[in-house]
Amino acid sequence: MQMSKDEITKSILNMFTGNEVMFAYYCGSISYQTADEKSDIDVTVVLQDFNGLIHTNLGNVDIFCYGYNTFVKRQAMSEDIPLYNLIYA
Repeated sequence: MQMSKDEITKSILNMFTGNEVMFAYYCGSISYQTADEKSDIDVTVVLQDFNGLIHTNLGNVDIFCYGYNTFVKRQAMSEDIPLYNLIYA
């Protein structure tokens, strides 16, 4: 069963208590409108009070979480960010 937007939001807020969620958005096939029945849900989360990046999942929801500074480096295509996170998040 697929999680609703509200369930995803609640899970993200509970997962990162103590860190301010600056913003979150869908990425991957949903954002490109190429999702099909086999697609998972990809979400990018940017936290104010977090350093680095982590990738976790909630069933069929992949969460790519970045600290603000790491997210800015990602946008600049920094070599400090793993290729997987540059391409898929």
